[in-house]
Amino acid sequence: FHAMWTEFEWENKVNMSTTKEAAENLDLRAYLKHIMDATNMACLTPENALAGDCGFLSANLYARSIFGEDALANISIEKPTDSSPITGHIRIRAKTQGIALNLGDKISAAKVSLPE
Repeated sequence: FHAMWTEFEWENKVNMSTTKEAAENLDLRAYLKHIMDATNMACLTPENALAGDCGFLSANLYARSIFGEDALANISIEKPTDSSPITGHIRIRAKTQGIALNLGDKISAAKVSLPE
C-alpha cells in the first residue's frame, strides 16, 4: 500500500460530514461499508484492526478499474458521541486524474444517498 501510495501522483481529498439524523442510524463501520459499496473498493485494513468502539476509524481501501488502473483511498472518520454526526475525510490516490476525480464524485454521491 505504502509503495503504491507514494507512486501515485494524483490526489483527491473529499471532506465527509453527515447529518445528525443520518449518523444516528450508522456506526463508523457501517459508514465504511456504505462507502466501500458505493465505490466498489475493498478494505485492506484487517478486520481486527477495525474492531472496538473508540469514536474514530481509519482504513485503507483499494480498487482496480476495468481498464486495469489502480486506486487507493485512506478514510479517516470520527463520531465522538452517539448523537454526533460522522465527520472526517477521504484521500484518494491514483496514477491518473480521471480515476481520482471519478472516485471522489462517487463518494460525494454516496454522502447524499445516506438514509436519514
